[in-house]
Amino acid sequence: MSQALCENLDCRGVAGEGGRVCAGCRGEFVELLARLPVLHARCGELLQGERTRRVARARGGRRQGIALRDALVEARAEILALAASWAALVVDEVRPPRRPRRDVPTLVNFLLSYRDWLVAHPAIGDAIEEFGAVCGLAERAIDPGSERIALGACNRAGCEETVYADLSANGRGNRLVSCPAGHTWQPHQWLALDQRVGPRRRAGGRGESVGRGESVA
Repeated sequence: MSQALCENLDCRGVAGEGGRVCAGCRGEFVELLARLPVLHARCGELLQGERTRRVARARGGRRQGIALRDALVEARAEILALAASWAALVVDEVRPPRRPRRDVPTLVNFLLSYRDWLVAHPAIGDAIEEFGAVCGLAERAIDPGSERIALGACNRAGCEETVYADLSANGRGNRLVSCPAGHTWQPHQWLALDQRVGPRRRAGGRGESVGRGESVA
């Protein structure tokens, strides 16, 4: 009897019982959800600090802080929108007795309470990819000085972007591997990715380092 494959296209391991993804991808999905409130709050803290510095400045002109502020605002908006979108899916299909309020901690707690349902949903592969991408967006906004190492060409069908590993300036080693199109790989998938893109990387030379309402409708 053949075993079902993990529906995270960047993994393709064996799916766990009662779900559509492997145990590793299930764990990564839960971890991504759990990180959202932290990343959202941290972006808010940095925004507040940027506002304080802006008020303290006597003179201005366009400064790098404007780009940083825009990135932080975008990250917070994307986190809220994505969490609300997936919560709306749960509300529409499960019909829970109560709808969650439209704030990130509440939405994430709601999604985590339905994690078993989500990992069994046909769209779980999309969920992992989308939440991985939004976490990466927020991390880059929080730490724009991270070093990005080019690994090679993205292996996703129709994608011509370059895959990068983000190496945090503060020494954390659990950054996502991703491409600008939003395709991401989790840490437990790095080795398989390296085996796929490694020959292309070696052939091409060393990669360069480059720097709304109260509840869900």
